[in-house]
Amino acid sequence: MEKLYWDTINFNDKKLYFTVNNNGLNFISDSDQRLSQIYDFYPKGRFEFRNQRNITRIYVEQFDDFILGERKQLTLPFDISGAGNSTFQKIWQLIKTIPYGSIMTVQDVAQHCGVDDQTVIHALSATPLPMIIPVHRVIYEPDMLFPVRGGAAMRSQLLEMEAMNGLDDIE
Repeated sequence: MEKLYWDTINFNDKKLYFTVNNNGLNFISDSDQRLSQIYDFYPKGRFEFRNQRNITRIYVEQFDDFILGERKQLTLPFDISGAGNSTFQKIWQLIKTIPYGSIMTVQDVAQHCGVDDQTVIHALSATPLPMIIPVHRVIYEPDMLFPVRGGAAMRSQLLEMEAMNGLDDIE
């Protein structure tokens, strides 16, 4: 049984749960979900949950700095090796490279990864780590958003936060 250390962060007046394994961060919940949502992303997982602030403190601090706009990149170790398939992993790796304050279209991601638009959209909704894998920076086409992990409120707040920090790639 794998040990997962959990904690919470506050984002947009909502509580988000996250878990860390021995290799790094492996899950962030949606704002309307509990810790058990992890099984949607790791259905074969057998976990022992522990709340140990001495292990999760650095994650909470970086998330807080990021949410406040004091940090433009989360440099936390993460481990999503058990999530998604190889195509999703490829898409997530590309999305992770989108710079703070920039956006990319679903079509560009699909073309770069050699997949169709629907595969990209499905991968965006299946990421276990919104914010770490910045799915909020992917749009369908100019002025057209679609549902992603975390919801519309989280996406809007993250895009606005990045725009307010002096980066004008986002309107």
